[in-house]
Amino acid sequence: MTAPAPPAEFPYPVVVDDLPGGETRLTLCATEAQCAALAGRFGVLGIGPLEADLRLTPLAGAAGLVVRGRVGGRVRQACVVSLDPVDTEIDAGFEVRYRRDAGDGSIPDGELDLDPEDDAEPLIDGVVDLGELAAEQFALEIPAYPRAPGVAFGGYATEDRGEGPASVPAGPFSALAKLRENR
Repeated sequence: MTAPAPPAEFPYPVVVDDLPGGETRLTLCATEAQCAALAGRFGVLGIGPLEADLRLTPLAGAAGLVVRGRVGGRVRQACVVSLDPVDTEIDAGFEVRYRRDAGDGSIPDGELDLDPEDDAEPLIDGVVDLGELAAEQFALEIPAYPRAPGVAFGGYATEDRGEGPASVPAGPFSALAKLRENR
């Protein structure tokens, strides 16, 4: 038995068949509580505000949906060196395509589509959670190793592959570096 999926922190489900023809524009804004929940999920000190400006375009023949947009906001993380808080502004564009499936995970009309350029997500049960999509796109932009301004790593040697020895500050490997210099 599988455990139920945890509730989405920033839900905004849209039934594709309920969208009007042509392009639909939406702006989503996460509440403070939703931002706090997302910060916990992504392991950061804070998020907020978080907004997404979206354009939804149904594909011809009800085959799926294209979502284009921008996600923006601020993320607060701990500096990887000093642990001081670091704020980063995020503003990123994206495009995600959803393709309708037959509801059972099979390819519609029995066709096998092995096109490597087809990066469409499956449109499951005709619903796209735009809030989750915005949260995922935001998470992709969060810096992996945030560093406060002016902070540098200390005590680590960087190898100089050119002529001459590397510059190595005093530390646990300084004796080994001296041996290398004497080669």
